[in-house]
Amino acid sequence: MDYPDHQIRSNQRDMLDYQDGIPDISDRQAAEIAQNLFGISGQIVELPSERDQNFLVRSNEDMAFVLKIANSREDLSILEMQIAALEQLESKANADSFPACQPSVDDGASIVVTELGGKSHAVRMLTYIEGIPLANYRPHTDGLLEAFGRFLGSVSEGLRGFSHPAANRDLIWDLAKADEVIALGFDYVSEEQRKIIERW
Repeated sequence: MDYPDHQIRSNQRDMLDYQDGIPDISDRQAAEIAQNLFGISGQIVELPSERDQNFLVRSNEDMAFVLKIANSREDLSILEMQIAALEQLESKANADSFPACQPSVDDGASIVVTELGGKSHAVRMLTYIEGIPLANYRPHTDGLLEAFGRFLGSVSEGLRGFSHPAANRDLIWDLAKADEVIALGFDYVSEEQRKIIERW
């Protein structure tokens, strides 16, 4: 499928805009944010993230949380949709299998918008689910994959009937839009790689 040049340029611009909005918060700042906004203190370790900034907080009460600082260009309604989806999962499935949002100390809100480095960032605190990422775990036994499949089934069942206005959005990472993602990346691959992509 061919996409109009203006649409590709628009999506490229959106991706660059997100790069401009990535927070740059130190561990010390993250510790202050966790304490001031959510009343949680402890050891801070930064976690990987694509366009946000995440920190693992191991509290002094032997509990673990994830402090999530969103990209300054993130649509607040998207974060609200994520929280709504988690809340539905917690009510319909095994609540211990999903992170739970922690209330802020001021008004109990799940999302706090605060000024960081001259930009507004939405901040959330969720419980941390202990475990090993599937990509890092070996071996991938039949039993493990069956359990993983059952878990995904419980997520699908738990989200049955879920609806939120922010869910109806154009998402280029949708597999149905693979052609557009390929078009976006053509400028960043070698001629040899481009021939392989075009062949497939």
